[in-house]
Amino acid sequence: MNPQCARCGKVVYPTEKVNCLDKHWHKGCFHCEVCKMALNMNNYKGYEKKPYCNAEMHLVWNNVRLAEIPRRSTGNTFCVLVKCKVNA
Repeated sequence: MNPQCARCGKVVYPTEKVNCLDKHWHKGCFHCEVCKMALNMNNYKGYEKKPYCNAEMHLVWNNVRLAEIPRRSTGNTFCVLVKCKVNA
């Protein structure tokens, strides 16, 4: 029996399977948690069993995250860096 994708939950067949972070993914579903950049086995970083790109992983490790702020003129969103307070 074929496993389910960690992102979308659909069946992952061998020709489209990425095994990473102790999970199975479709190639198209294996992307950064934050920016959605397509990832592969050579350019991903894992944190808490989730894939990140190098740029976002740097932000995660430095307790900085991206926050989406609505743009007034177009209604679209853009990202800004926000310092996160870590509860000790």
